Amino acid sequence: MLEYDTNERPDGSHFFIRTQLETLHILKFSRVEPELISFENDFLQNNIFEMEVVRVSELRESYCKSLVFTIKHIFDSILFRYDNRIIYISVPTNSLKHQLIESMVSLDDNDEFNFFKIEIGDLTFCFFMNSKKINILTTFGLILQYFVEEYDINLQIGNLGV
Repeated sequence: MLEYDTNERPDGSHFFIRTQLETLHILKFSRVEPELISFENDFLQNNIFEMEVVRVSELRESYCKSLVFTIKHIFDSILFRYDNRIIYISVPTNSLKHQLIESMVSLDDNDEFNFFKIEIGDLTFCFFMNSKKINILTTFGLILQYFVEEYDINLQIGNLGV
């Protein structure tokens, strides 16, 4: 795992991560502003924190495994510390950031860590939660309702008889 510095506040946090090649990455978590994304549900609006990953240096390097572990460690720390916290990120599908998120999810061995993603066009929307700190089914339903209304998608969920 890589070392990082942090600046944490109730309305958002910044994590400054430096890789072995001295590339600086900033992991930013901030409350979703209603002017940018309005979930039209107080629970979602108050508990969803958007994550951004920003590479600051000019040096181009792929996301190393230690960066993935570090981000996963930060995710777990946030999701274990706060009740009803939802971490949200939207990334272009098949981008490096998308690969970073997929790597983080594939390395996860924590039963309390839950996520789901929705792909619409060339964007992937991911939501991360701790099942011990939030009602997953209610939250999942509220988020799906938002996507049905906001993106006018036809969504059907049913029992497949399994």
